[in-house]
Amino acid sequence: MSKRLSLFLIYLLSMALWPGLCFGQESTEQLLKLHNTDGKIICFQLKDEPVTTFSDGMLVVRAGDFSASYPLENLVKYTFATEYSSIQSVDAAQRINIGFINNIVSVIGLEAGAKVCVYGVDGSLIDSVIATDEVTVMDLNGFQSGVYIVKAENARLKILKR
Repeated sequence: MSKRLSLFLIYLLSMALWPGLCFGQESTEQLLKLHNTDGKIICFQLKDEPVTTFSDGMLVVRAGDFSASYPLENLVKYTFATEYSSIQSVDAAQRINIGFINNIVSVIGLEAGAKVCVYGVDGSLIDSVIATDEVTVMDLNGFQSGVYIVKAENARLKILKR
């Protein structure tokens, strides 16, 4: 047996005996998928078990500290799936989600006082708001059609406003 093959077999054996050596512990999280009427699918990774309710024509999803509402008229369906990952979960306080539906930007996971900015592709600041609670919403209906970048702390999303 060649030296290279022997080293490879030793490596495989060591990985079988010490699986946590190179790979983190496997974590399981719920994935919420919102299937919109425009064909887009928005996904949220939820650390805690989700609870769904309906209120005033809205789908309300709560999972631990996370809470979000979406108009039922914009949803075709919503699904939950279990996702397995060998990467450790990011702390919920550090997780920021930016969504864009029907010219509305929604930013979830910000602390009050955080800034949400919309930039043009040339880098110029177009608009900004200060978050007052965990869900911050910006209406882009008054904006011209084009490409914009939404920035909220360490999260960014490039959007096409039509």
